[in-house]
Amino acid sequence: MRRSKIQSHIEILQTLANCEKLISTHITNITYLNHKYVNECLSSLREHHLVQELKEHKKRKAYTITEKGVKVLELVSKIDDSLHCFND
Repeated sequence: MRRSKIQSHIEILQTLANCEKLISTHITNITYLNHKYVNECLSSLREHHLVQELKEHKKRKAYTITEKGVKVLELVSKIDDSLHCFND
């Protein structure tokens, strides 16, 4: 089943929350999303200050989740937990 845009964004945030920093190729491998699409999502997440781009050696860009991104993940988790009570 195809993931929605918000599901993809959340999955990228969760991936970054579990790792100190990652390059987009590693994010792609972990999330099983298309590399071009991951880069589009990262750009959107950066615009909303949920992800920070870090300059690495050899001109590689790494990404890390921001404090605001962590707060968004916490809120999403609370909402998800609340919605599960309706499935019982």
